[in-house]
Amino acid sequence: MVKTELTDNEYEKLASQGIISLYQFINQTFNITDAKTAHNEPENNEEILTQFSGIDDAMGALIPGNLYCVAVKPGKGKTAFLLSLAKNIAIKDSHPIAIFSPERSSSKLIQRIIESETASSFSKVVSDYAEQLSDEKTNELINRMRESSFFIDDSSILSPEEIEEKTLLLKENFNVKVIFIDNIELYAQHIQNLEKNSEEHDKLMGKLKQIATKLNIPIVAFSQISNSKFLNDPSAEPGLENIPPFITEHCDSIMVLHRPSVIQFNKPKHEEWEGHAKVFIVRHSKKVEKTSIRLKYIEKTDSFTNEDPQ
Repeated sequence: MVKTELTDNEYEKLASQGIISLYQFINQTFNITDAKTAHNEPENNEEILTQFSGIDDAMGALIPGNLYCVAVKPGKGKTAFLLSLAKNIAIKDSHPIAIFSPERSSSKLIQRIIESETASSFSKVVSDYAEQLSDEKTNELINRMRESSFFIDDSSILSPEEIEEKTLLLKENFNVKVIFIDNIELYAQHIQNLEKNSEEHDKLMGKLKQIATKLNIPIVAFSQISNSKFLNDPSAEPGLENIPPFITEHCDSIMVLHRPSVIQFNKPKHEEWEGHAKVFIVRHSKKVEKTSIRLKYIEKTDSFTNEDPQ
């Protein structure tokens, strides 16, 4: 393990670029004034795992230089899965990460992390902490979040070149190991012309692949599946034919997160889906033996975990 100590000037430099750190947010929200201590950062050669055992067993560690895509039907857990991955990698395993999110503000994402981990409202967590009523688990969470190297850019519009510039800044100053992109389609939502919109998507994905290769880090982009009525069927098994070309042409690995409509759960043969989801591996840079993995979905905390041991 190597120790990394970061200065307030470095954080201010990022903030001036529109990038917020958990360190800054936690300090301001919980009125913490202590200096950040040096933290243990995994060695450069340490593998980065998702901590979802089924995915890690099937795909192995995230591969530096590879571009991943996770495709999800709208309203079926895209952000919840992204934040579950981010928590596992950055807060539990201490790998520096960054999220680019044109859909939700940095404060909303951080609030969701805290609520999903505490099963309590964000306002109550803040109030209890101020009155020194927090339990040990919550105090530990706040400390781990504060000590993590976790960054969020919530700019609603960024060009591929601006994403590259900010990613380079994060890599050079904070040795960020994984980049997440939430809802790649939104970066082109301001372009009304369908042909030009599609060209911008293709340009963005091509640039993300270039960044991943240049910086030798994995990038995980999340996409919403359009025309996805077939995923209402719990027996659906999505494949590459359901993924748009601007993703298939550039991504090394592609997964589809599948969680059928709730109305299907009352049918006897579909009861197994309640509280669960599946990740389908429709492409991977290495051969995989298992192409679908069940995950547990916890509605109360809007988060994903490993299935309970049988």
